[in-house]
Amino acid sequence: MSHGQVYAGALIALLSAPAHVALASPTPLTPEYVVEDDGWFTVAYHPSARERVRVMMPRISEIRAELRGVLGSSVLEHVEIRVAALDSEMSLLGPIEKEGAETHHGGASFGPERLVVLSAGPALDGTERDLEVIARYHLARLALLEALTDSVAPPAAAPPPPPPKASSLPAWFADGFATNFAHEGEGGRAAQIMVSNALGRMPHLADLERSGTGDDDDQAAAFAAEFARFVGEAENGQALSDTLQRMRKGTPFDEALASAVGGDKASIDRAFRKDVAKKYVLFPVLFVSALLWTLLAMVGWFRRRRRVLSARATSRFLEARPTRSVRAKDIREPVETRVEPVAEAVPIPISGGKWVRIDVAVPTDSATAAEKAEPKAIDVPTIEHDGGWHTLH
Repeated sequence: MSHGQVYAGALIALLSAPAHVALASPTPLTPEYVVEDDGWFTVAYHPSARERVRVMMPRISEIRAELRGVLGSSVLEHVEIRVAALDSEMSLLGPIEKEGAETHHGGASFGPERLVVLSAGPALDGTERDLEVIARYHLARLALLEALTDSVAPPAAAPPPPPPKASSLPAWFADGFATNFAHEGEGGRAAQIMVSNALGRMPHLADLERSGTGDDDDQAAAFAAEFARFVGEAENGQALSDTLQRMRKGTPFDEALASAVGGDKASIDRAFRKDVAKKYVLFPVLFVSALLWTLLAMVGWFRRRRRVLSARATSRFLEARPTRSVRAKDIREPVETRVEPVAEAVPIPISGGKWVRIDVAVPTDSATAAEKAEPKAIDVPTIEHDGGWHTLH
């Protein structure tokens, strides 16, 4: 059974009962669930989800106020919200298998019972679900159904005549409205629309109608949510409420939408595609600009990091090595001073007023001797006398 048939079945079942009939009784709760009554809404939750429910509860009244402003109707006079610990326990809190139940991503809504069931369990990928996002989605589905049927109970003393049968709302539009209102997957939807716009593959409204709901088609789901946004903003925010008002009188969706927005289906399709192109035309430019700035920032960061690391390495090297006065390569063995025979003529006076020159070995530093001429090898002292050399005895 398609989602459109399910949604139409829920609408027919709700309209078939008189407006003053009491709401259907939901499934009884098991004893471990904690119940908190806040007046117009009741929250029942598993103790394991206490902290997350407490965070969500203050937002529920704000969500209802938003929905009433968008739909232009006093919707959600009373709602019961139940939060299961795991997905497998959702069937214990509501008639999940009942015809007309709207199940979606960890939650379900039931029109006749005015009941929303959420799951605090992890998503399929193991991440923690955002209970507020799921609650916004299913409260939006519930409020849209109420706004379409206008099923607020009148005073029992003066029951009104039976209203005309309302026309059914396309399931893809209901899903798109709830998705857009819940802000579900906004980043992924924006990327999907941006790519489709850049490639010139934006679907027409007829394509969305043929695709049914967007659960099986990410592109259709993204554009269905975007079209719901477009209708909600058209005519200064009055187009959606005007469309629902006309549909309550039996006007088909396409005709009611054309009357509320202005023009025919083809002109609405063109206006929508133009609005999407205008909104997302700057996205590629902004994306490329952001990418370039990111790359430049990364290059600058790496260059600064490299300089810092180089300075640190140099500092560690200088701190680790010895000073120049005691460095290993500058440490030399002590130089020994040795007495080496060096020939040097020494004049000595003798008798008769004569002088004699004697070559003697004198001590000198080896380093100084090395800088001089190589000394002669002398075995014994000699003297010069009368023009001849004589050995000194």
